[in-house]
Amino acid sequence: MSDVYFWFSATLLGPLRILLFFLFFYILYRLTAVKLSYQTGIEFFVPRFVMGLSAAIIVSLFLTQINGFDTMLILMITSLFFVLSFLNLKRKKPLKAQLQKIYSRLILYVVIRFEANRSLVERKNFRKRKPQTLEAKKTKFWQIGVALFIFAAMFMSRYYLLQYDNYLLSSSWYEDLDKVKAIAEQTWFSVVSDSMGGYAIISLYAKISGLSDMLALSNAGFIESALLAVIIYWALYKITHKHGPGLLAALVFGFGYTIIPLNIDSVLQHKSVFLSMTLALPLMIFNMYPTSFRQKKLNYFMWNVIGVLALSFINLFIALAVLLPFILICLVINPAEKRAYNLRALTAYLVSAALVLLCYLVVSYFLQVSFVNLLVSKLVSFDYYTYTPNLILPFSELVWYYISINLALGIAASFMIAKKSSRWRSILTILVFVLFLFTIYVLDIPILDDDLLLQLIGVFLPILIGLLFYFIYLPFYSLIKKLNASNFAEISVVLILTGGLFYVGESKASVTSEVFDTKKDILQAYYEIENSRLPYSYAVVNTSINGRVSRGLHYFLSYGDFNASYLQKDKNFARYKADEEYLKTHPEVILPSSVFVFVPEKLNAKILEGVQRSLQILKRRGRELKMVYEGPSVQVFEIVNIPNSSKINELLL
Repeated sequence: MSDVYFWFSATLLGPLRILLFFLFFYILYRLTAVKLSYQTGIEFFVPRFVMGLSAAIIVSLFLTQINGFDTMLILMITSLFFVLSFLNLKRKKPLKAQLQKIYSRLILYVVIRFEANRSLVERKNFRKRKPQTLEAKKTKFWQIGVALFIFAAMFMSRYYLLQYDNYLLSSSWYEDLDKVKAIAEQTWFSVVSDSMGGYAIISLYAKISGLSDMLALSNAGFIESALLAVIIYWALYKITHKHGPGLLAALVFGFGYTIIPLNIDSVLQHKSVFLSMTLALPLMIFNMYPTSFRQKKLNYFMWNVIGVLALSFINLFIALAVLLPFILICLVINPAEKRAYNLRALTAYLVSAALVLLCYLVVSYFLQVSFVNLLVSKLVSFDYYTYTPNLILPFSELVWYYISINLALGIAASFMIAKKSSRWRSILTILVFVLFLFTIYVLDIPILDDDLLLQLIGVFLPILIGLLFYFIYLPFYSLIKKLNASNFAEISVVLILTGGLFYVGESKASVTSEVFDTKKDILQAYYEIENSRLPYSYAVVNTSINGRVSRGLHYFLSYGDFNASYLQKDKNFARYKADEEYLKTHPEVILPSSVFVFVPEKLNAKILEGVQRSLQILKRRGRELKMVYEGPSVQVFEIVNIPNSSKINELLL
């Protein structure tokens, strides 16, 4: 039970805090906006998610360059962004006159309410949109319900796969943690081997949600996968206007590890491909349905520039291999009335590409590195590998089955377009792009990173399977619709198919099974220590590599330093503890309020003997020593040097 509580606290509390943060601003928006958006439900969420994530990356990049990446400044900028969007200021009108008008209206509103003895906020303040039809309300209800179900299902899927995890506390995990901490220390471009946009979002998430960097990083794989699954559902709903194809695609992405090439032993790992696809996939859909993003062409152009810039700083490979080919395909297949938007999207892409190249040219000059090598380093993966023994067939064989399905669906879609059915143009656009991905995989182009390409294919294969379901389901739709149970029928079939896929996959998962308990214990112990204590009020004794965890949070002692010198430091501190004047002139004598000693089960016998001997001597000296965490594979002891000086609750009460 404690295990479930820990993963709930460490994994779900962060998203819940973020949700409440934005819910507060959404309520203010409903209260203050003169006119509400015509978009509702997930249709309202996705465009604003794209704009918010894009703006967050660009602002984070700017703040790190001026040493301003700070929690309070970030919250102030976020609040200012929302306030300005609520005020709905016009660019072509004088700012002072607009603010004066808003101020006057606010005063009049308050005075009139008080004179009429009415509440400042009433139910009708939230009703600023035209009454929706029953069908529109049902659609919104189903969209939100399915999206929440997908989010929950993805968390359950990833929680189940934790038992096979090899990423947590691996060398890749420590390298990723260094990058997250580098962002918090105002460093972006000096890490030349990886794009830092994703790590900036993780650091930003940690600051807003109140989690430590290590927990935010360990959450990243969960949250990215869940968000991407919801975006996949939304994309297919946008194309097919049916819930079933999108729901099936999202669940295949979460549970179909026997038919898509994704590692099940790295579910916790931050994957820049997944995060970047939460931006790229909506931008692709907006190229097919431009007015669902921004109605005005100038706004559409500007937000495309910002979106592509942000995407390039998360994963340059996705910006190059996904967005550019897709825009070109849209220009060929889209009807004439949408091509003006597609040309603006292409222009925005070229402007963004020029800005990114200029940025990296300047960086290469200041860092004294080759411009070409710097760009190449952003197009490959250094810390992700593809190992998929869980597949029912090697992917080199499986890909030909998918190509056959893709070609068959493409022929059928072309036939439907010939019959003047415009919806099928969007389906054909997706199918042509997926065929493009399969083609470059089969051709094995040397300059492309195979691991990144397989991750990308792993995102689009569920979409292909969702479209296959749509083609098969469509002939039966008119019959099911007469029974007035089309949504229930779609979702029931999808859940049965997903259950069968998970059942088949269960026997394959043991191939990559690894012990997870030890790593989980260490993470949980750190969580319980960091969650309730002031930074730098305590020290941690652990292996040298875990000194990277302590960076920016608390003091650190390796086992070697602890065994060699801590007893003498304790003796000196005890001697001068009451002499405040001496401590002021000799601060090096002062020990942290508490020292937490990790004693893992699998520790070098000689080191373990030294640690246990030191703890016994401290106990005999009368130091307060207590066990604060005990798990199956690690124990943590607290040496209390200054009582009631580390825990936040003790300091407050």
